Amino acid sequence: MDSKKSKEVTWTTIRYMISEIQYGGRITDDWDRRQMNTFTEKFFAQYCLDNDCEFLKGYSIPHGIEIGVFRNHIDNKMPAVDIPE
Repeated sequence: MDSKKSKEVTWTTIRYMISEIQYGGRITDDWDRRQMNTFTEKFFAQYCLDNDCEFLKGYSIPHGIEIGVFRNHIDNKMPAVDIPE
């Protein structure tokens, strides 16, 4: 069996693994599956790794690999109270 093997994991593979493999067995409704696929298309993409990426105003993604970077980001850069949107 010959298959094309990529040296890198693609975003398509990551989205498939999350929406279809991890959650797919638990999703029984077609509309829920469609929603999960939409979420993975939006939140699991290369632009999420860009320095200026924000999912919503005031909710940026911290950059680093140390736990302190993430704790500092949560304590100092995220809003203390969510706005109702």
